[in-house]
Amino acid sequence: MASVYLQPKNSKFWMARFKGPNGKWMSRSTKLTKRDEALRLAFLWEGSASDLVDGDAMGAQVSKVVRDIYEKATGKRPDTVSISKFLNDWSKRIKATKAEKTAERYSQVVRDFLAHLDQERAAANIATLRGTEIQSFLDNEIAKGKGGMTVTLTGKVLRTALNAALRAGMIERNPTVNVEFPDAISESRQPFTDGEVESILTECQGSDWETAILVGRYTGARLGDACNMRWQAVDLAGGSWTYVPEKTSRGKRRKELVVPLHSQLLNHLETLAGKEKAQRSEFICPELAEKPVGGRAGLSKTFEAIMRKAGVETIVGEKKEGKGRRFSAKTFHSLRHTFNSNLADAGVSQEVRRVLTGHASDAMNDRYTKFKPDTLREAVARLA
Repeated sequence: MASVYLQPKNSKFWMARFKGPNGKWMSRSTKLTKRDEALRLAFLWEGSASDLVDGDAMGAQVSKVVRDIYEKATGKRPDTVSISKFLNDWSKRIKATKAEKTAERYSQVVRDFLAHLDQERAAANIATLRGTEIQSFLDNEIAKGKGGMTVTLTGKVLRTALNAALRAGMIERNPTVNVEFPDAISESRQPFTDGEVESILTECQGSDWETAILVGRYTGARLGDACNMRWQAVDLAGGSWTYVPEKTSRGKRRKELVVPLHSQLLNHLETLAGKEKAQRSEFICPELAEKPVGGRAGLSKTFEAIMRKAGVETIVGEKKEGKGRRFSAKTFHSLRHTFNSNLADAGVSQEVRRVLTGHASDAMNDRYTKFKPDTLREAVARLA
């Protein structure tokens, strides 16, 4: 027989305990504060459980039953939110907490997913969204030729959005729980060798790209941050650069980094500072500043062209059919991996490396740490 009890930690909401469709006991929050109403809802849930059947239509049936139960228990018809409305509203909200490029990437995932659903399903209650629909969408993204890491990120964006729906009480369970994300282990950025960096620097010597590459090599800055470096943020006398990475420039993630300047980078900047060109611009790389990073004519593509001219192999992933891009293991972002890995090879602790790179966790920093073979050999040689 169904029953109710108060949640732990002095919660004001009553929990309902009742037998589910499989005969096993279930516990669910009623979100009600009055015991008699909560108990009535618990009995209605238990009575409705036997009417539910497995299959693709189960989500819609559950939603209908729950809405009817809620109306009977409270005398009010619950508001429903469509899949499209919830996801579009969520993508608008994240613009206030995420960096512009990150927010746009999240919004693109929402647009692509809604386009994958037909209009009828997109207009349906968010509570009816099924894991099979999300799985179908991710499988379709793979079929288009998108990389495993890209599709995994897409799935995680949807998982984050639906966790918000779960917290708001719009869904009982996140439908991405049983969704399989593609294996993206083989797709990881690789650091440059010292020889590769020197070849790239030689190819663009005397240009703003030389400066941006030195900044990436010796500070670990991302492409956009390196190209938009400002003179006012650099302390040549103290030998440091203070900046807020664009990726973490909003909300709680905002974090100011103070990075000491390596002697080679400091000497380069001091030389530039004495030139008339530098005195006319607030940017250290005026020819690259405020340009888009992505796109066919973006800074990333330009850097790829520089690598090819320098004879640096990008290690492009397996060719795929259809739309999407192949994965390049070496890009400008590899300089960030190079910076962190060189620090690790030099014996710098992970705690200090995280301060310099701005990584939020050891796990994230681990992804950027790849020891050179000589470092590993020296470690083994120390054994007695």
